[in-house]
Amino acid sequence: MTKRQTGGANKAPKKKRPAAAAVTPMKASAKERPPITDEQIARFMTRGRSVAEVAKEFKMTPEEAGTRLEKGFDGYELFPGPKNLAKEDTYVCVPHAGSFKRPGRAWKWEREKNGQPYGVVAFPADFNHQKIRIIPIDGILYGDPAHDAERFDAIIKKIAREPNTFCFLNGDIIAEIKGGKREVREQILLERSVQFQKKMQAIAHKILWAQQGCIEARSLNFQGFDPLEHFCAKLDIPYFLEPVYIDLFWGTKLFTVWSMHGHSTAQVKGAKMNALRRPAQMHEYTHFICMGHVGDAIWNRVPKIHRDTVAGRLDALEEFHVILGNFKKYLGTRAARRGETPPSNETVVLYVYPDGNHHVKTEHGGKS
Repeated sequence: MTKRQTGGANKAPKKKRPAAAAVTPMKASAKERPPITDEQIARFMTRGRSVAEVAKEFKMTPEEAGTRLEKGFDGYELFPGPKNLAKEDTYVCVPHAGSFKRPGRAWKWEREKNGQPYGVVAFPADFNHQKIRIIPIDGILYGDPAHDAERFDAIIKKIAREPNTFCFLNGDIIAEIKGGKREVREQILLERSVQFQKKMQAIAHKILWAQQGCIEARSLNFQGFDPLEHFCAKLDIPYFLEPVYIDLFWGTKLFTVWSMHGHSTAQVKGAKMNALRRPAQMHEYTHFICMGHVGDAIWNRVPKIHRDTVAGRLDALEEFHVILGNFKKYLGTRAARRGETPPSNETVVLYVYPDGNHHVKTEHGGKS
C-alpha cells in the first residue's frame, strides 16, 4: 500500500533563483585617486611622523612617501624629531618662518666634544666696555593668557639696545596649550614656535645658550617636537637638554656659571632657595649658580674659602646663588585664586667686570 502524497503533488517544483554574483568594488587607479596635497600631509605631521606612518595614512608606497618628504612641502619645513617605538626617524612639519640671517656675534663659542653639558663663551680682551650684563631668561610662557608681554618686550628691547647686554634661555619658553582637540593643540604650538622665532630674531646674536625646561620636555615626549630646540637650531644657538656648565672668558679673566631649569614646587622663598642649595653642594666654587622654574627673583651671596695654591694663601670668594623669576602675571591666575604669595616681578642680572669682579643685581622690568 502506497502512502498518500501530500503538499501539492501535482504542482510544478519551484525554480531556484540564481545567486547574485558578488560585486567586487573596483579600486581607483593611481591616476583616478584625488591627489594628496602638501597641506594634507603637513596637517598629519603636526607631531613626529615616520615615512612608514605617512605611507600608511595616505595609502602610498614607502618609496612614494619618502620622495614626498625629501621634496618638502610648500610653506613648511621638516624638523627632525626623536625616533619612534619602531626605531624609525620621525619628522614634524613646521610652518616656514621666512629667511633670516643672524648678525655677527661679539663672542665665540666652543662646546665639549663628547656630548657633556659643558661649553666655553669667550669675549675678546678688547671688548671695550666697563661691564658685561647677562640676563638669565626663564619661564617666558609665551602665548599663555598670563604671559607678561609688556615686561618681556622691555627686556628684549634692552638686550637689543645695549651692546654689552646678553642673555641665556633657561627653559619653559613657550606655554603649553591646554584643552581642545589634540590636532588643534599641536598646530597652535607650531604656530607659536614660529611667532616666537620672529620675535627673538633681533637678539639672536646675543643669546649665549639655551637649555630645555619641563614644558619643552613634555612637548618632546607627547608631540615629538621641542619648540625651543627648533628655535635654537634655526638661529644657531647652543642647546642643552640638562643643567649646563659654562666657562665665560673675558680676555684672560674666567667666570663660571652652572644653571639648571629646576623642578621644585616650593611656594615660600626659603624653600625655593633650599631647592637650589642642594645641587649647589656638589659643585666646586662657581661664580653663579642659577635655577628657574619656581617663578621668583631671589639671590644670595655665599662666601667660599678657596685655596690659592699658586700664591700659597686662602681667599674668601663670593659665590652667588640665584633664583630666576618668570614672565607670568599674578592677578587672574590660579596662584592668586589660591592666595599664594605673589612672586617678585623683578629681573635678575649677572654682572662681570674686566678686572675679574662679579656681582648680581635685580632690575624692575627693562629698566637699569
